[in-house]
Amino acid sequence: MRIAYVTAYDANDRLNWSGLGYAIFRSLRAQGLDVTTIGPLANHFFQIGRTKHLLYRRLLGRSYDFERSALLGYDYARQVKKQLEKGVYDIVFSPSTIPISRLRCREPIAIWADATWACYFPHYGVEPHWCDETIKAGHITERLAFNRCHLLIFTSQWAENSAIRDYGVDPCKVRVVPFGANFATPISRARALCSISERPLDLCRLISVGVDWYRKGMPRSIELAAALNAAGQPTELTIVGCEAPPDAALPSFVKIEGFIDKRSPEAERRLSSLLLQSHFHVLFSTAEAFGVAFAEANAHAVPNITWDVGGIASAVIDNKGGRRFDPKLPISDIASHIKSYVLDYDRYAVLARSARQEYEERLNWSVSGVAVKKELEAIIRNERAKK
Repeated sequence: MRIAYVTAYDANDRLNWSGLGYAIFRSLRAQGLDVTTIGPLANHFFQIGRTKHLLYRRLLGRSYDFERSALLGYDYARQVKKQLEKGVYDIVFSPSTIPISRLRCREPIAIWADATWACYFPHYGVEPHWCDETIKAGHITERLAFNRCHLLIFTSQWAENSAIRDYGVDPCKVRVVPFGANFATPISRARALCSISERPLDLCRLISVGVDWYRKGMPRSIELAAALNAAGQPTELTIVGCEAPPDAALPSFVKIEGFIDKRSPEAERRLSSLLLQSHFHVLFSTAEAFGVAFAEANAHAVPNITWDVGGIASAVIDNKGGRRFDPKLPISDIASHIKSYVLDYDRYAVLARSARQEYEERLNWSVSGVAVKKELEAIIRNERAKK
């Protein structure tokens, strides 16, 4: 199978889109597929977009996103089409609707994304900040892309439901395949399971991994650690990925690790070590399309504690990969839940092993790659049968 893998950015750079575009590319190649990257694509109208954004900000106090404009969409399509004509491909595949929304080609098109525009912009709370032109353009881009695609793969039921409900997509061409833990060198099963018994019995270690202090709910993680300490359960919290705001007063039981660039093997090992030492990964995201950090915690036999929002339900299955809670639930109730596991090692060990099992069965790139390969092969067979 020959795949044209289309991204507006450089898919070989692990910093782009938190390394997910790169991980998808690797997962396809790991299945023995012939994958050719098409990208990065040139933004020939950057200055126009920047000027319109500045005008919207100054005149209306709103933001303008040129990435979803028809002008850029058609130019992306032109660039992709030009590259497609240089080779022979069985299918065009992209992790985004933007570079393929206006693409007309002989090859079938498929995407693997974590959200639709309709579930993204209200969920992330950005709607009041964006101008009507951007919101409308986003819907048009999404609808055009979905109509062109022969296969839509999403990471969650939440996103799949939106595609069907908000854009009228035929359910027959939609699938759900989760993303995997994004480590270049996956932690071994033996090491992950061994770490469970190495975690202290007299101290609860929590870890929160996220790059946005407020959206990832770091203040709530601190509140949870404080509640556990107040309840007589000694607890430490390590925050990875972001720095505390200058005005934040951090308790002594909170440690800030800051951003860890996993492109560095040493940095990746550092994050892995921190996870292996932790009892629970806590992430009270106010908005989340999926959350690869949940898969990464499970890879290290670390259960997740999180809110039940967005697409998290497809990443964290209750009593398997951890536990999702209603955001309205008092933090003290969540603290009691965690304390009950820390005080019962055998019960905790069962949950931790279950978390690792979730990673092995669902939340790794090998399993996801196999599932996506199967779906792509079916599309290609169906298209060939029509000829």
